Amino acid sequence: VSRPVRLLCRAESGTDIDGWGHRYTGVMETTAIRRQGYAFRPKFDEFVRQYKIIAFKGSEKVKENAETCKIILEKAGIKGWQFGKHKVFLKYFHVNQLVEQIEQYTRAAAVLSCALKMWMAIRLRRRLKEERAVEEKRKAEEAARQQAAQATSGGAGGMPAPPPPPGAAAAAAGGGGDLPPAP
Repeated sequence: VSRPVRLLCRAESGTDIDGWGHRYTGVMETTAIRRQGYAFRPKFDEFVRQYKIIAFKGSEKVKENAETCKIILEKAGIKGWQFGKHKVFLKYFHVNQLVEQIEQYTRAAAVLSCALKMWMAIRLRRRLKEERAVEEKRKAEEAARQQAAQATSGGAGGMPAPPPPPGAAAAAAGGGGDLPPAP
């Protein structure tokens, strides 16, 4: 059984008539704070971690204390908040205002992310296009070399020309052979 339940039992039994146990555990203070409309009560460190982007750069190291919370709240334009020893007391509409401020940064981050992705895609496309052009140029040069090699060798397909038939060299020179001279 948790301690607050035992205190409630003592209060009902009459042993805790003045409510000392409730005051000691903070039940009375919490009830009074809620009646005043402070529905959101984060600790300083939680508040700073969640909302520091409103007043500080994301990479900036800040102390998680009441002074930093005050700077964030002033930068966000929020009025009517209170500080406790370890917590910030905010009304429900303060949370909505803070969330709207954070959403502005979220939307800006999304736009920047899309722009960066588009820029990277354009760069990649240009690089691939240049690589393709270089490859096509290399293939064209290789084909031109092969054609030049075929033209110098006189044969097709890069094969050397076949040797002349026997007696063709003597007939070409005009020597006696059984074949008549070529026209």
